[in-house]
Amino acid sequence: MGLDCNEIVFRLALNAKCVQPNSTEAFLLRRSDNGKLSVYRFAHTNFEDCSAKYNRPKGAFTLHVGRVRTLAAKGFQLEVIQDESVTDKCPGHASILNLPDPQVEAEVLEAERLATLLRKQSRQLDPPSRPPPLPSSPTP
Repeated sequence: MGLDCNEIVFRLALNAKCVQPNSTEAFLLRRSDNGKLSVYRFAHTNFEDCSAKYNRPKGAFTLHVGRVRTLAAKGFQLEVIQDESVTDKCPGHASILNLPDPQVEAEVLEAERLATLLRKQSRQLDPPSRPPPLPSSPTP
């Protein structure tokens, strides 16, 4: 089921390369994505809560669902759908569909073009600050 055009979703940046200036890494499909780019719905969770369930994400990128749908590749318009399962780490999981696969030689340029457009549409969020660890108490 497609999400409402007014919804905001966010994509976690799980490595430092994703948050480098002008990097498109966060918006390129990986082999493990199975053709679906994972995002989370702000209506169901927030970056702070979701990031606590992952191994210290480096940040996140917000996207407006209606603007994502203005993009197209391979003759297909990008779509954002609800895609929750019982194995999800956070509630509100969704997926961006119809992205070209950068692992397929004929789709590399189009994958990079759309990843660049998604990055330009997005707003970057810094990782949530974590309190410093408590000092160790001396052992007697």
